[in-house]
Amino acid sequence: MLQRHQILLHTSYKCKKSNFADVARTFSSASPLTLTAVAECVRKGDVITANSEEERQVLRLMRELNVLTASVPGSAGSRIAVRNEIRGMQMEKGLPSFYLTVNPADVYSPILKFMAGSEIDIDNLLPEDVPHFHEQSILVSKNPAVSAKFFDLYINAFITRPTEGKDSSLLNPVA
Repeated sequence: MLQRHQILLHTSYKCKKSNFADVARTFSSASPLTLTAVAECVRKGDVITANSEEERQVLRLMRELNVLTASVPGSAGSRIAVRNEIRGMQMEKGLPSFYLTVNPADVYSPILKFMAGSEIDIDNLLPEDVPHFHEQSILVSKNPAVSAKFFDLYINAFITRPTEGKDSSLLNPVA
């Protein structure tokens, strides 16, 4: 819902300057019913079929316009913007000498199940105690806050290094 709200607030369209007059004329002349009909066809995966000349114009309009959503986190435009930023950093600073991707798989972690309130002895974990993907997926969907806390815990445990001689319990992080 939040991403849809961001899309509605921050989406813009871009077209070539030479095509702007034609695009604006087509966009202003298209009826809302035709736009809805074409949007429904596109939603179903059909981007070719047009039943009228007006629908053909709307499909042509869709090919002419580029949707810009770079300021909406998680959108395709946002990913492209981040990739371009990474490329710029590579041009300025050179290629990275070390690259790492961390993937905290919450749907397989007994720690998340423990954080959600299940009684698990993590120190003596048996194979049958490891959560199954389906039940863990349901747990994650019902407890998104626990999933977020697990992610934060996992990433902080990865980034920080325990200091020698101090208690570095991961399940009770000090804020």
